[in-house]
Amino acid sequence: MTVDAYGSAKILEEATQTAKLIEKLSDKYEASKVKPWEAKNNYSDKLFEHIVGFEINVQELQRKVKISQNKSEEDLIGVVKALK
Repeated sequence: MTVDAYGSAKILEEATQTAKLIEKLSDKYEASKVKPWEAKNNYSDKLFEHIVGFEINVQELQRKVKISQNKSEEDLIGVVKALK
């Protein structure tokens, strides 16, 4: 499965903006982990200067789903059996 996002992109010019964005994302997606990854403890300010942060004002999302439609029925049955 894939999702294509269409819209206007804006580069975050300041390294501090990118650092805050990375910290926000890691705080959100690592919070449930036993040992959450923390951007502020794993990156130096110099490294943030080499990461290009961006924001997208999404105007359209298109999804594509391809789940083995081109496989034979025998192959699909074999997958189901293997997963069980």
